[in-house]
Amino acid sequence: MRIDKLEIIFDEILMKTNIPIHLISETAKGKSTFVKDYTKKRNLGFVHLIGSHTPEASDLVGIPYREETENTDEYGQPIHMQKWTMMDWFPLDKHSRGVIFIDELTTMPSDVQPVLFEFILSGRLHSKQLPKGWKIVAASNPPTSDYIGTNPMSEAMKTRFLHLQVETPADIWVAYEQERSKRLHYTKDDSIIEFVEVHGDEVLSEYLEEFDLGIKANNRGIEMIHDINNICSIPAELEFETYAGLIGKQKAMRYLSFKKEQYKKPPTAEEVLFSFETVKKKIERALEKGNFDIIYMINESIIDWFQKQNTRTSYNLTASNSFIQYIQMIPRDKSVGLLQQLYRNDEVAAIITKQDKDNRIIDYLSLIQDLSERIH
Repeated sequence: MRIDKLEIIFDEILMKTNIPIHLISETAKGKSTFVKDYTKKRNLGFVHLIGSHTPEASDLVGIPYREETENTDEYGQPIHMQKWTMMDWFPLDKHSRGVIFIDELTTMPSDVQPVLFEFILSGRLHSKQLPKGWKIVAASNPPTSDYIGTNPMSEAMKTRFLHLQVETPADIWVAYEQERSKRLHYTKDDSIIEFVEVHGDEVLSEYLEEFDLGIKANNRGIEMIHDINNICSIPAELEFETYAGLIGKQKAMRYLSFKKEQYKKPPTAEEVLFSFETVKKKIERALEKGNFDIIYMINESIIDWFQKQNTRTSYNLTASNSFIQYIQMIPRDKSVGLLQQLYRNDEVAAIITKQDKDNRIIDYLSLIQDLSERIH
């Protein structure tokens, strides 16, 4: 993901949900600078933890100690409770807002990383709870042999993050450096900026290659996608990278294909009439969300289906039962409008009436008649 798009992801996902974000890129690509600048722009607190500076778990979570309580055991001896000294980096003001930035996450020893499991997942560190306004971001270099001293991220750790590969193309670097040059009042020589501007793709090409993040589909990632879909507004062009960072590229492609071709596609007349149970939930969701455009398209499909001689002759008792379930499910004005359109054709009206053994449409017909009288 281009680094200039991260601001959207941070605004929509990081700040609106409890989903931690993990940024991966080659070294010196601007990850840390971006996070610092983002917190400064949004007037957020900023805590910078560096994985390579925490060789021991106590460096991160404090030193354990035993505190005597008022309770005693069966022998009358005082009961002790284990506690931890609280590190000065942990925010305690429950009204504060900010970002905990765990930099160089994979340089943290593999036996220290598990200490962060609960903290990253729920914001809890022993007895202390991270204030709701604080969010967690991590960063690391790619899992390649180029980086000595890194430790593979466990599968358990991977499931706790939305993983995003960060790219800083030449045009982004040029814009950033031009702004920095103005801020520092550089006027002597801007040739390196012009060089990257002209030959940027060639200069930076080796740092723009994709690498396998090893993200696998998991229940937690799927739950995070559900949160994002209902809480956030993600531009369509960023959906794939976002979903891939939670369930992997292959599953993200399959999901987006399903979302585009099946989920948002309204049920056809054939599906409503002959396999109603398979589309019932989709119709219910549309009604719950007030998406009446879907109902309009279904109604149009049913009208078109009945207008065709070769299809309406297959209307049977199964189709009749499904049709009645459908018109009873949708708002009355939508069902009345549909029936009114269908009953304008005498042959269609006869087919529907013939299969309605219990005269369950009589109520709707009376409504249509009443409506017709008022119109005329």
